[in-house]
Amino acid sequence: MRYQRQALYLDSNYHLTHGGLTRIAVLASHLRPGRGTFTALVEPARKSPGLMGQVMYPLGARAARITFLLPEAAAASPDLAELLDGLAWQAGSWGALQLLAELREDNPAFETFRRAGFSVYARQRIWKWPVVRESGTQARCWKIASPEDEQAVRSQYQSLVPPLAQSAEPFVSRRLPPLIYRQDGDLVASLDAYFGTRGIFLMPLVHPALENPAALLADLPNILQPILGRPIYLAVRSYQAWLENLLQEHGASVAPEQALLVKHLAVGQRVAQLTPAYAGLKNHGAEPSTSIVQNMEGKES
Repeated sequence: MRYQRQALYLDSNYHLTHGGLTRIAVLASHLRPGRGTFTALVEPARKSPGLMGQVMYPLGARAARITFLLPEAAAASPDLAELLDGLAWQAGSWGALQLLAELREDNPAFETFRRAGFSVYARQRIWKWPVVRESGTQARCWKIASPEDEQAVRSQYQSLVPPLAQSAEPFVSRRLPPLIYRQDGDLVASLDAYFGTRGIFLMPLVHPALENPAALLADLPNILQPILGRPIYLAVRSYQAWLENLLQEHGASVAPEQALLVKHLAVGQRVAQLTPAYAGLKNHGAEPSTSIVQNMEGKES
């Protein structure tokens, strides 16, 4: 898979389903923090180019995500740590508990992220399903989950996803229910689907006890491929790596492995209030220590 080279994309889901985030029309629609998206610019020092980054915080989510850095050469910029500090401060001010990013470990920015407080909680590879025609003969194995299925989906997530990954991406109920598959009455597979104008992004979670998983994967094009001809991408996490052999057998292509990074922004603690004089400090947020230029629509100059 070929990606646009002018920016470094750190959210595969949004990038593959919505296209390049740095196009003028798309960028202009994301400059309002009130919409849960914040774009920041580090003021250039001397003759070095400006460094831009964006963080997105979906309504009701626990985690915010860094969507891109611009330009791509920013990965080696000494100002990157400054930018990450500003993006983390903004995400924390919204109430996000984690800040997430996806990055190859051989990228020059990786060590900067580590020094900025990010840690690896899992790895993933993105697979692109081959373009095929609908056969019309394959049985529809997947079903849309009903509200009664939520507890089973939650239990499956808690049993198959390692605790380290759950601490970064806790189970949350989504407005769009997942696709599920039951075997002898037991839920053994679920599939979160994300739809955009440029593609369909799938997050499979499959129990190793599933019988004939190849047949289940083969049913995906019949369900999703006809939707406006959009490509299908599957994100396979390191704890589901056994699925990769099946995807390769189906002719799917794969992108290089990415490290999934998390920075925990808040830790709940019980503290004693020593004196009433400190009461006024609890609602005072720390100001960012970085030279971040905030773009706000409608702000008076």
